[in-house]
Amino acid sequence: MVRLSTGFVIVGAYAKKLRKTLFAQLKEKMKDKEIASKLAYASAQLNKLLFEVIVNKLKLEKGDLVKIVIEYEFDENNKEVNWKYDTLKITSYKKVPQEEIERCLEETLRELKEDSILTVEKVGDTADGDIIFSILNNNKKEVGIIVTTPLNEKTYLLKKAVVADKEAFEIEKIKIEEVESITEALTNIVNFDTSLRKKLNREDAQRLIEAIKKKL
Repeated sequence: MVRLSTGFVIVGAYAKKLRKTLFAQLKEKMKDKEIASKLAYASAQLNKLLFEVIVNKLKLEKGDLVKIVIEYEFDENNKEVNWKYDTLKITSYKKVPQEEIERCLEETLRELKEDSILTVEKVGDTADGDIIFSILNNNKKEVGIIVTTPLNEKTYLLKKAVVADKEAFEIEKIKIEEVESITEALTNIVNFDTSLRKKLNREDAQRLIEAIKKKL
């Protein structure tokens, strides 16, 4: 069993710290591209849970300090991380009762047990300079599309993201700044930033996806 701890970190940076720590602990295995992809997925899976607890339920702000500790095992046969959610502990430097944190954590674990983690992969560039990304569900089936425009080396405009999965929605015109990885930033947006979503019916969402794909 391996123990991962972020130390105290601001809410706005915990996801990056968690991913960086996980990759550092398993840096020798990262040479395998399949393992690297699965580690990124495992990180997104845990971050979705943490975002729901820390941001949506506890209402902590970006500058608040939190500490996250969890244990995991690395499955050598399946080349993947198995989080031990019963060891997950979230500590807030703010005066949030630990009982309240634990209650929100248990509640969120029940809610997200069957939920899907969406992943993002680049599929190509358009003639007018946009970058197109595909959105995949747990079964690696395409369920959405994203159009972005690079503004400079670390700044992008998300023109439109459309998903037609269990929930159909779109996200429009979001400026993404100071990103190390646009793929990671987009993954976080389509999974966690539920306040940005505009609900669609599945048929309309599917039509939008097909229209965007024709730009490739």
